[in-house]
Amino acid sequence: MAKSYAKYIVGGAIGLVTITGAILYFQYKKLMEYAIKIVGGKVNAIDRNGIDVTLFLSVNNKSNLRLKLIKQKYDVYINDKLIAKAKSDLSETVEPKADTTISLDVSLKTKELLKTLGSEAINAVTKPETTVLKVDYKLIVGLMGIRLPINSTYETSLADLKNKEK
Repeated sequence: MAKSYAKYIVGGAIGLVTITGAILYFQYKKLMEYAIKIVGGKVNAIDRNGIDVTLFLSVNNKSNLRLKLIKQKYDVYINDKLIAKAKSDLSETVEPKADTTISLDVSLKTKELLKTLGSEAINAVTKPETTVLKVDYKLIVGLMGIRLPINSTYETSLADLKNKEK
């Protein structure tokens, strides 16, 4: 008689593991549908040596799971030319089914910026609507004790970013 219950227990355990795996996979797929976009920016300082800006990023978490941003690395481009690298090791919590705004400080050195952009530096100032700001980002996200890498790209024009300035 004990053997007949054993097969039901094993069958129930297999079913439970399968259902739990399916739920976690669904949440993982939702997690990968995250979106990071620039929602604003602020110029902190400008002098002859460079520009310090703060970008405000909105992280949209579509899953039912709370995330922790553990590491963040960003490569910032203007018209596909790398102008800055930024990183943050500050831990940020991203609530489930919510948008969370985080800030990222970026320093641009005038001499390096002009060397990289050349004549496009003038266009960035005079024609911001045709100047594309692109941010490639690599995140390490903590989720229930597991670290997951997330990589993606966000693009906008400098004119759109200026219109969102906080």
